[in-house]
Amino acid sequence: MKQNNEFLRKRPAERNRRVLFDLSNLILPVLIVVIGLIISTQTYAKLVGYNPKYTDAPFFVTTRKFLFIDKGYPFYNPGLIFLNIMSKGLTDNLIQSVILQSLFPFLVSAGISIVVFFAVSAIRGYGLNKNDNLYGTSRWGTEKDIKKFGLSEKRGVVLAEFQKADVRAKVNPKNTSIQLSLKKLAPLICIAGNTNVLMIAPTRSGKGVGSVIPTALNFPWSIIFFDPKGELFNITSGFRSKFSVVLKFAPKNPDGNTVCFNPLEEIHLDNRIVSDVDLVIQNLFEEAKGGENANSQFFNENAKDMIKTTILHILTADNPEYADKKNLPGVFEIMSLAAKPDEEEGQEGEEQKKSNPGDKLFGEMFETRHLLQGQEAPWLQTLIEAGAGRMLQMNPKVRSDVFSTVFSKLQLFSDPLIAHATGHSDFKLDDFVTSDAPISLYLVVPFAHVDVIAPVFKLLINFMLRRFSDGETSYGEVKLKNRLLFMLDEFPVLGNFPFLVKTMGILAGYGINFFLICQGLNQLVDIYGQNHPFLDHCKTICIYAPGKIEDAKAFTEAIGKESVTKESISTSGSRYAVALNNLNASSQEVARDLMNPDELMHLPPSEALIMNQGMPAYIAKKVVYYDDPRFKNKAYSVRDEKDWLRFKWYFNPLFTLPIGKNGITIGYPSLKFTIYRTDNKEKKTYRYRDSGNCKKGWIVLFTRRKRSMETGFEPLNTMERLEGELKALPSNKGKLVGREKEESDKNQKQNNMTVNDNEDENFNIVDYLESFADIEEISPFQGEMIDGEPPPTTVPLTPDVFSSEAN
Repeated sequence: MKQNNEFLRKRPAERNRRVLFDLSNLILPVLIVVIGLIISTQTYAKLVGYNPKYTDAPFFVTTRKFLFIDKGYPFYNPGLIFLNIMSKGLTDNLIQSVILQSLFPFLVSAGISIVVFFAVSAIRGYGLNKNDNLYGTSRWGTEKDIKKFGLSEKRGVVLAEFQKADVRAKVNPKNTSIQLSLKKLAPLICIAGNTNVLMIAPTRSGKGVGSVIPTALNFPWSIIFFDPKGELFNITSGFRSKFSVVLKFAPKNPDGNTVCFNPLEEIHLDNRIVSDVDLVIQNLFEEAKGGENANSQFFNENAKDMIKTTILHILTADNPEYADKKNLPGVFEIMSLAAKPDEEEGQEGEEQKKSNPGDKLFGEMFETRHLLQGQEAPWLQTLIEAGAGRMLQMNPKVRSDVFSTVFSKLQLFSDPLIAHATGHSDFKLDDFVTSDAPISLYLVVPFAHVDVIAPVFKLLINFMLRRFSDGETSYGEVKLKNRLLFMLDEFPVLGNFPFLVKTMGILAGYGINFFLICQGLNQLVDIYGQNHPFLDHCKTICIYAPGKIEDAKAFTEAIGKESVTKESISTSGSRYAVALNNLNASSQEVARDLMNPDELMHLPPSEALIMNQGMPAYIAKKVVYYDDPRFKNKAYSVRDEKDWLRFKWYFNPLFTLPIGKNGITIGYPSLKFTIYRTDNKEKKTYRYRDSGNCKKGWIVLFTRRKRSMETGFEPLNTMERLEGELKALPSNKGKLVGREKEESDKNQKQNNMTVNDNEDENFNIVDYLESFADIEEISPFQGEMIDGEPPPTTVPLTPDVFSSEAN
C-alpha cells in the first residue's frame, strides 16, 4: 500500500484541474436547475391527473421498470407544459390550485444552484491560490509527533516537557543569572530507547536544572557521569544509592574519599596484552592540534616505545619486587629511578653500563622471565627484549631526552592523590557486565584540574568501551545486564576520543548509549574537525538558545523551509478622487525559513528546541527539577552508606613518597595518614594541616582496599517503589534552591584555589612537627601483610633522616 509522505514536495497544479473547475462552475448550477424543472413538470402532470387537455401528449413513456419508475410512466416536455398553461391562462381554476405546488421543486433547485455556483467559485479560487509546497514542506512538530517518535517515555533521558507547560524565567539583575519557576506541569519529553543524545547549551543556560539533574534522577539503569563540578554527585547520588551502587571516582579529592581504579589491572594477560597497553599509551600521548613536527614526533614515538616496553616488563616479569608496582604510579617510580645519573661518574665501558640505572633496568629485561598466566610466552619475551635492545643502543643524550618526554606524560602520577586513586582498583569493569543492580559511577574533579585528570578519565572510558564492545552480539541482544548511559557534561574538555568516534554508532547494539553535552558546535569542530560524526551518531539533539550565529545558522538550516502564499494588493485611481477606482489582488507562493538564526538565538530561557531524525522540530519547555513534583523530593536525598563494594581495609605502602620536591608540598588540608610500629600495631592517625614548611624526610603511608568477593552486585530497590514513597513527602523547594546556590558557590571557590609550593625554604623539624594536630613518638613502621600478596615495602624512619640543625 502506498504511503503518503507529507515532507516530499509535490508537482505544481496542472492546467486540466483548473479547466475542470471552470466547467464545473457552469455545468453544475444549470444541471440542478434542469432537474428541478423536470421535477416540477412531473408534479404538475400528476396534480392535473395526466389530463391531456392540460399536459398535451407525453414526450417519453418508459417501456420497462427502471429503479423506482414503473413501466409505462410518462415524461412530459416542460416547454409544452409552459405553453399550455400560458394558452389557458392563470384564470383556470385547476391551474390556479396546482401551480404553486408544482413550482416549489423548481424554486428549491434554483436556490440550490445559486449556492452551488458560489461554492464552486470559492473552491476554484482556493484551488488557484492553494500552496503547492514548491519551496519546502517543513512544519513545527506537535505532541502527536513527540508520542509517535517515542519521545514521551516515563523513564530515560529527560530533555524537556511539552509546550503546554507554564515555565517562567526571571533574570537576576545582580548576577544576570536566570531563575526558572514552574507554574503548570506537562508530560516529559523523555527518551528510553537505544538513542544517542547531543545537547547544545551555552554556559549558565540551565542545562543542569532542566536536563542533567532530571536525567540522573529518572534514569533507572547504569550510568556514568562526568561531573566536573561535583554538584551532580551531591544532588543525585543520595537517591540513586537507593536503587543502584554509587561509586565516586574523585582522584583530586584531598580527603581521599574516592574509589580507586588502576587501568593496568584491566589489561588482559594473554595475547591481547599488547593492544591493551597500546590503548593506555594512546591516552597518555594525545596528538597536539595541528599535528607534530618531526622532532616532537621522534621523541614521542621513542617515549611510547620505552613506556610500552617497561609496562610489559612490569606486568609479566617473574620478579616479586614488581608485585606492588603494577600500576602507573609504579611505572613512573621505576622509570624515575632508571633516569637517575650514573652511580659513579668517570667510569667507562662495561663498568659504566653496570652502574647506569637505565642500563640496569633494560638489561634486567633480558635476564628476567616474562610469564602470561603462569606460562612462558616466547613471543612476548622477544618483544620485550627487542624494545630493551633499542633503548640500550640509543645514544645516552638522546635517551635522556626520551626520558624527559616520558616524564612529561607520566608526571601527573607523581601527585600522591592521583597515585593513590590509580594505585589499585576498587571496582572492576566486569561489574558493569555481570551486576544485577545498576551502577552509578561519578567521575568528579574540580574544573581547574580537568586538564590534569583528563587522561585518567579517558583511560577509564576507553577501557570500558573496548571491554563492553568486545566480542559478538546479535540483533536485539544486549550484552550488559543493565543498559549503560555515558552522560558526559562539558564533553569537549576531555579531549579527543578517537575510539569513541569510530564505534559510537555501533555501541547501541551492546546496550551502551551517550548523552553528550557541550556549549557549542565549535567545541566539537575544534577537536574533531569540521566533519565530526556526532551529528550523525546522535539521533536526538536538544538545543538551548545558542550564543554563536554559526550554530544558529546550522540548526535553522536543518529545520528547513516552508512554502507560504504571499498576497499582493495594488490600487489605482485619481489622487483627488473620493475613492480609488481600481483594486487588484494577486497571490504568489514564496519560500520562508521556518525559523531564522536570530529567532533561535532569541529563544526564551524557558524553552528548548528538540530535533529528532525524521520528526519536525519541536519547541518544548524546560524542566525545573526543584519545582517539579516528579523530581524535587528525590534531590539531595540521604545517601545509603553501605559497603556495596565488599572490600576490607588494610594499610600498605604501595609506594614511598617523601615530603619534598616529589612529595606532598601542595597543602591538602584534610589529608590523613597513619603511622605504624614495627609490630604492625597502629600508633597514631595524623591529619596533615600545612605543608608550606615541610620539605624532606617523611614517608606518607596511603590506605587501600582489597576486593574480597566476586564481581557483580545484588539487585536493590526499584525506582517505581521509591517514587511511590517519595510522593507523600512535603515540598522542599526553598531548601533545593538554597542548597543549589550553596553548592555552586562552593565549587566556584574551590576552582579559584591556587597552589603554592615553597621549595626553596629550609626544612625545620620543629616547625614540621607543629604542623600536625597530634604527635607521639615516631617509630619505624611497616604495612600489614595480606594473604596471597608479597610483603609490602617497608621504609623505616630513623633519626638520621633529620638534620642535626633541625634537632
